[in-house]
Amino acid sequence: MGTELDGTHHREADWRRVIAAVRGVLPAATLLWLGPNWEYNEVPGYYGVGFWDALDFLGVDMYAPLASHVDPSLEEAVAGWAHIVANLSAFSAAHGGKQFIFAEIGFASWKNAAVDAPGCCSGPPDPATQGVLYASFFEAVYPQPWLAGVFWWAWSAGHVKGEPCTTDFEVLGKPAQAVLASHYLPGRSAAPPLVVYDGGANPPTQWENCARPSLGRSPSHAHPLPCLTPIPTSAAAAAGSYSATVDLLDASDPYPGHTVSVLANITAAYGALALHAPTPKDVSPFTILRFDVHAPNTTAAYGLQVCLCFADDCTGAHSGPLLSVDDYAPASAPCTVPASWDANPGAARVAIPLGDLLPSGAGAVHRLQFTASAPLAFGLDNVAFA
Repeated sequence: MGTELDGTHHREADWRRVIAAVRGVLPAATLLWLGPNWEYNEVPGYYGVGFWDALDFLGVDMYAPLASHVDPSLEEAVAGWAHIVANLSAFSAAHGGKQFIFAEIGFASWKNAAVDAPGCCSGPPDPATQGVLYASFFEAVYPQPWLAGVFWWAWSAGHVKGEPCTTDFEVLGKPAQAVLASHYLPGRSAAPPLVVYDGGANPPTQWENCARPSLGRSPSHAHPLPCLTPIPTSAAAAAGSYSATVDLLDASDPYPGHTVSVLANITAAYGALALHAPTPKDVSPFTILRFDVHAPNTTAAYGLQVCLCFADDCTGAHSGPLLSVDDYAPASAPCTVPASWDANPGAARVAIPLGDLLPSGAGAVHRLQFTASAPLAFGLDNVAFA
């Protein structure tokens, strides 16, 4: 019925007339609610609504501070919900158990998001904090019996390219997107925590569950990589990596707690690293290809190109468009790269919309291929469809 119109809620008789008029023209099954501010005149805005009995749900625009300091941990953010959850629970109970709808909720991808919930977007981007705050909602609020639903702010209409380094409320291409997908589309949101198969005996037969003990890593060191096998460089050029060497055990530049999944060295112009799906992968449930790239010999540009292949080779009609990684890498890399890469301008988290990589009518993906126009050493991690 309205959002953030707190200054008018004292006009109860007028609101009741408007609500009755709306019910008069909409189907009888239509459910109505209202979205007051979380805080109005230093109290929750829904305290100032005297006509909740005329509506089907309670409502609020949930921009509440969750911490007194920037960059909280997940545990701190969950704790910050405690008094809010208690307040909402008590208010619902006082209104006969009527449920709440969050007419808006969201967090900007900037460092102050937990302190200044409705604010944005100055200073350096901080999508990691945004992701933590989204996760805290699902842990602290989502299971509550008085919650009927939420409307997330924001995913702009027509927004198809992830921009992980913006400081606004958008979630596409940011960790918050994966948090949302993991709760709304369980099992379809992203590749599970896996490491790349090492090319040894007994290759995996499934896209999932392909961690290999011979990698020399404990399971806790596994990280999302959708079981893409580096094809041996001894294979024919059309079918495998060529003019490239591949090291799966490199630990020279680890993430906190685990190692780089693939370290590749393209040794000649237009050499390629080919990553192979043992079982062709239907990527239709996903929206982006994401990966972290580290090219320590670069300063601003990666010089890498990437494509998806729909057969056992990447020639001709078997391949999708060959895209430049530079066109999709964030302009300010330190906003999204792992802590151990923060000081290196040759590192970034990349998100590419699958619509850009998939030609019309493309079938299941057999391979993901990276190529370079000049010799280049680079690392890849967190390769996943999401």
